[in-house]
Amino acid sequence: MEAYLQHLVAQSVGIALIIVAVVAFFESLALVGLILPGTVMMATLGTLIGSGQVGLYEAWLAAGLGCFCGDWVSYFIGRKFKGPLHRWKFLQRYQALLDKTGHALDRHSFATVILGRFIGPTRPLVPLVAGMLNLPPYKFAPPNIVGCIFWPPVYFLLGFWRAWQLIFRRGTTAPCLNGCCSVPSACYG
Repeated sequence: MEAYLQHLVAQSVGIALIIVAVVAFFESLALVGLILPGTVMMATLGTLIGSGQVGLYEAWLAAGLGCFCGDWVSYFIGRKFKGPLHRWKFLQRYQALLDKTGHALDRHSFATVILGRFIGPTRPLVPLVAGMLNLPPYKFAPPNIVGCIFWPPVYFLLGFWRAWQLIFRRGTTAPCLNGCCSVPSACYG
């Protein structure tokens, strides 16, 4: 996966930013985020940021917009289809997690939405359950915005740290992921 992402980044930074937004969107999307290895992909993208192949702020914005859109799609799916979702066998397997999430949303909606963004299995479920419980949009929006601002850099940090470890381990050698050089100035300007 990392080699494929590196190839796409080598073709165009714009494509890389679209990939960042799409990965963040699907990582946040109801139920899809449960099976998608988004954390690994976000860390891989963090490596590309750390190596200088993708800009941090551009990737941060793309990931923030992607997770924001994924959360709101999940929220509205929960509001629209709450009856059928309660009867769906796939969700019944996660009934204990859904009940805990629902209880936490009832008592502490702001904190639950923000913390749910950072906990893998609950990331795609919190917006869905918030919609299913008819949490008003004005109560869902502020913590969702805060979570979507702070979530991308936390997940990029894993890969970013890996790239910087390569710099310090090699001394003057850049973490050039495509193997084009061994001197940072030759790769990055």
